[in-house]
Amino acid sequence: MESEKYLNIYSEPEPDENNEFNIDNLANNCLMIELDFVPYFLYHTFLLSQNQVVWFLSGSDSKIHAYTEDVSTHTYHETDIAEHFPELVSPSSIVLWIDIWHIHQNTRRLSVIGCEDWSVKISLVEIESNTLLSVWNYDCDGPISRVQLFYLSNYFPPDAEDSSENCETEDEGEKKSKEEGEENINLLVTSTINQSVVFMNVTTSGTSERHFLPYKDSYDAILSSVCADIDLDGEQEIILGAYSQELIAYKYINSRWELIGTRGVSSSVLCMAHLDLSQDGVRELVVVTMRGIHIFQHDPNIVLEKLKASIDFSKIFSAETLM
Repeated sequence: MESEKYLNIYSEPEPDENNEFNIDNLANNCLMIELDFVPYFLYHTFLLSQNQVVWFLSGSDSKIHAYTEDVSTHTYHETDIAEHFPELVSPSSIVLWIDIWHIHQNTRRLSVIGCEDWSVKISLVEIESNTLLSVWNYDCDGPISRVQLFYLSNYFPPDAEDSSENCETEDEGEKKSKEEGEENINLLVTSTINQSVVFMNVTTSGTSERHFLPYKDSYDAILSSVCADIDLDGEQEIILGAYSQELIAYKYINSRWELIGTRGVSSSVLCMAHLDLSQDGVRELVVVTMRGIHIFQHDPNIVLEKLKASIDFSKIFSAETLM
């Protein structure tokens, strides 16, 4: 007998009387969508034309299914993915990972999918006309564990520099700076049996500018990854989580990715996240393993020194600001 499969969407339509999140209300508001396929990967992004969230669910039928909410009835229904996301139609096999960014002031969309047949598809789409501008394909020659878009700079978008020689207005300068920065989007693709690879500047170079991440044990299985500025220098490093109970860190030095260190953990790394759990303005590295959760935090003294070095106190305590 074939088992039943559902997509369960939990929501809290209204806060409680104290205007606080209530877990009981969340459990009581479950919307169930019956599926006729085995679900593989769940992802969400924004449908900008309708200003709403769209859920993507890849399945054993080698399709990506899209679900949107009918606000009037508070129900979800499957929509035609070709109407709004033509780049996600007819993937080559079962989709294992999806990453989508809206760029160029939300006029373009960069979509990446990693499939079970070891292929990666990168698509650049003009949103208003729903037109595919560019498509790149790459064969990883091994099972894909994740695809992840990222900027090298941790401070994107950079502020426009105030120069007397620059005839642009501040808004024009910021727009130009942002557009130039968005040409430098990179893509990390990790594999469970082969070397992980980074594609630099994918919107302009596609898959041609690729860098394989070196490692002492090329046969280790990489199960997860995260891009984070772990040394607080303004540029992001790559951290891979391995089956061999290790975190492996890389840094972009002299136009190449170099191995800068490893650290052991209690068990195989399942997933990682870089977020501010303590709400102190500095992100922590959260590592989920088969035996528990590790949280790595920056030394507060180092953070303080970095903060002092980045602040121009002469401007803060100038005569004009004190008047």
